[in-house]
Amino acid sequence: MARAFSTLAAAGVAAIAVAMSPNFLPEKTSPATAQAAPPAPEVEIAQVETRRIAETAEFLGRIEARETVELRARVAGALDEVAFRDGALVEEGDLLFRIDPRPYEIALTQAKARVAETQARLAAAQATLGRTSQLVERAIVSREAFDEAQAESETLVAQAEAARAAVLAAELDLSFTEIAAPISGRIGRASLTRGNYVAAGDGSATPLARIASVDPIHVSFDVDEGTYLKFLAGRSPLPETGRGALKVAVGLMGEEGILHEGMVDFIDNRVDPTTGTVKARAALPNPDGRLAPGFFARVQISLGEPQRTVLVDESAVGTSQDQRFVLVLGEKNTLEYRAVELGQAVGDMRIVTAGLKPGEEIMMKGLARPGMQVVPVPYAVASVGAEKRTDR
Repeated sequence: MARAFSTLAAAGVAAIAVAMSPNFLPEKTSPATAQAAPPAPEVEIAQVETRRIAETAEFLGRIEARETVELRARVAGALDEVAFRDGALVEEGDLLFRIDPRPYEIALTQAKARVAETQARLAAAQATLGRTSQLVERAIVSREAFDEAQAESETLVAQAEAARAAVLAAELDLSFTEIAAPISGRIGRASLTRGNYVAAGDGSATPLARIASVDPIHVSFDVDEGTYLKFLAGRSPLPETGRGALKVAVGLMGEEGILHEGMVDFIDNRVDPTTGTVKARAALPNPDGRLAPGFFARVQISLGEPQRTVLVDESAVGTSQDQRFVLVLGEKNTLEYRAVELGQAVGDMRIVTAGLKPGEEIMMKGLARPGMQVVPVPYAVASVGAEKRTDR
């Protein structure tokens, strides 16, 4: 009985000792492991686009009329008529102003009368010269009388020529009382109204209105020296040269995108030493007259053949100090930081010149950082840009 009790006591002590051993004590639960690990965040992923795009350069230009004429009177007088509406489109030859023609009609009549008078005197002088010539042969009159008759006849011949020239001048002055459009285009506001006196003469002629041609129209712009040397030097801008011609796309400052197309028709033969630029000009059709002289415009020139190019949506590009970057979906759905170099904008996309390869996938939307494992889902509007793809 005593031995059994001692055996049980020893077993109890051993059990207590084992239970109190550190290796068998339950581990204390930390707050960090009290909850399950959060799930990987969902992020929207899209594959980078590839298109065949030609390299372009963009410049700021100004719209200019191909032809501009400031109308001035060639003869003076009272303004009888203004025959157009301010701002209207006019055709070459249309009557625009009429100056009182009556003084010039009188002058023309007088000039014609002088012609008739001179012709009559010349006829009489030539008859006298004929008679004097016969009398000289018979020695009835002196040689001196014959010389005087001949001089009188020749003087009247010259006076007749002058009188006819005066008629032509009077007719020309009379025609100048009607001022017609020398070119087709849009006319501005008339500077004088009917009844006002119009001055004429060099330096004092009254400006009456201005006409600017409408179609085609020019856009002038300055090309930087680097772009000129790389792409434009030695190339003919004339459209007749075919392959050497340079196409341009033009957009107004208030327009979305590039809406107007034309051709470069002039490149200057010198670099402006003060700006380091070369002046250039393009012509483009303007049938509706939408492009008006004086507008600022964005001019885009294609600088080469289309090349396979990687593009990304600009919303997917982040900025860290002065470095642009995207988050690329890597192995095991882990996001990787990738520095990129961006080129020109193409609509809502940006060309990537370095940092990405065709086929790679980037994060478009989501709350994640580099190194995180994510659950990728398709980008909700990824198909918007796909409609514009021309090659894959």
